[in-house]
Amino acid sequence: MFTSDKILWHLVFVAIAFLSVGISSCVSSSGEDEEAAALRSSYTLELGAVVKNQPPLPHYTPIWLNWYQGSVLQSRILKYQAWDVNHDGRIDYLVELSDRGQVVSETFDFDMDGQIDITKTR
Repeated sequence: MFTSDKILWHLVFVAIAFLSVGISSCVSSSGEDEEAAALRSSYTLELGAVVKNQPPLPHYTPIWLNWYQGSVLQSRILKYQAWDVNHDGRIDYLVELSDRGQVVSETFDFDMDGQIDITKTR
């Protein structure tokens, strides 16, 4: 479904939206002291190991959201679940999860042409 660039841009867009809506992070200044640096928050998305299933089961990839306070990992939650239905190396079905693990949205590529066919939000 998604080419590598498309899925990365989608994840970047969602991560930026997530950060700008409800979470603020500290901005460093040139005169920042060590205490302020320790309080700075940052977020990363981490691709988990691909679980390669035999057909007819799809390949599965977990995508984790890591939250750091300074350099200390504060939390790690499963933010996305991605499936490659036809085993071509591109994601065909992507699920976004809330902090509690509930489905927030689903994105589909039914005809597997590399283009998003529909996104369903709950």
